Amino acid sequence: MQRVVVLILCFLFLTSNNKQKLHANIINQETQIVLTNIAFGAIIATIGSIINHANDEHWYKTIPKALWQGALGGVVTYLGKKTAYLIRKEENLLYAWPARFIHAAGQSMIENVALNKNFWESYKLDLYFTRLEYNFSSNVFKARLAPFALGGMIYMANYGKLNLEKSLLGATVVFEGKFSKLRENFPSTYFHRYKSIMMWDEAVPNVYSYFFSHELIHSLQYTDFMSFNALLNKPINKISNQFGLMKTILEYVYLDVHYMHLVYQIQHLQVNSDEQYYRNYFEFEAERLSSGSDVEKY
Repeated sequence: MQRVVVLILCFLFLTSNNKQKLHANIINQETQIVLTNIAFGAIIATIGSIINHANDEHWYKTIPKALWQGALGGVVTYLGKKTAYLIRKEENLLYAWPARFIHAAGQSMIENVALNKNFWESYKLDLYFTRLEYNFSSNVFKARLAPFALGGMIYMANYGKLNLEKSLLGATVVFEGKFSKLRENFPSTYFHRYKSIMMWDEAVPNVYSYFFSHELIHSLQYTDFMSFNALLNKPINKISNQFGLMKTILEYVYLDVHYMHLVYQIQHLQVNSDEQYYRNYFEFEAERLSSGSDVEKY
């Protein structure tokens, strides 16, 4: 009897210890993601504010404000990505809308500060294959075409069928393809390209919502890097002012260049096997926030 009691106590101790370790890992991973988003926002905002400082302003005076406002924008973008977890938890694609709106608010703050403007001055939303902007100061709304996102849609159409209902529910262009065709051409039956998402058409609801939330976070990561355009604002304006046609085109077209692709590929150099897949930060962040669980990096 004493041996049984000892064994039970050992089992309870080990179980409790494992739960504590798991909880600690989750907190550590969440902290890493929060700090990464904060650092990203602060760095982009600060570099941009230095580049775009006014001619009658000392560049170093822009730094303190840019740091804390960019960091605040990073917190908000994190909250937007975090909201995507509700898609999986509730098995409801509609939660993609608050995730995208919240994320866009944070991204707008970072871009506004990087342009050396008030962080609240305008709201920018990357939606489907458009870039929507509303300027609160001038009360002006602008809608522009995002050509890379449109190209992604055309690319996806070769491998799946557009699901209009789920695209409207999920605030993202959604294609669905047959398992055999997707496996023949890609390493996965769920993936993201230029803000469009491909899903296996026969996935059961809980699997569908889980992978959709993961891929939606990739879409939000993609738009994170649109902030790079704020760093190129001065040279782009200078060139467009010299070429009237280019200036006219940029009134209707937003350059949604896939900056993230290069950084993603650099991150993926750390991955030498399937077990190491989540060493890539973008995959780690998407998996951690969409699953709500501990992610093994190996």
